[in-house]
Amino acid sequence: MHQNLVVHGDIKLTNIMIDSKRRVKVIDFGYSTQLADSLQLIENYSGTPVYLAPEIIRKTPYNGRSD
Repeated sequence: MHQNLVVHGDIKLTNIMIDSKRRVKVIDFGYSTQLADSLQLIENYSGTPVYLAPEIIRKTPYNGRSD
């Protein structure tokens, strides 16, 4: 996901599942963003407020580590 410059934007417990082979799967990409480069600034960001990274709330550049 991050190697393709995709930021999920709403990582929380309900969006992480474990399949029958015990592999971790991230689901619900409704708020995901394809970044133009390794850092991006976005004006209007959606997601679950208590799970948003500080850089997104401050509207400063973010990347995959923000998940």
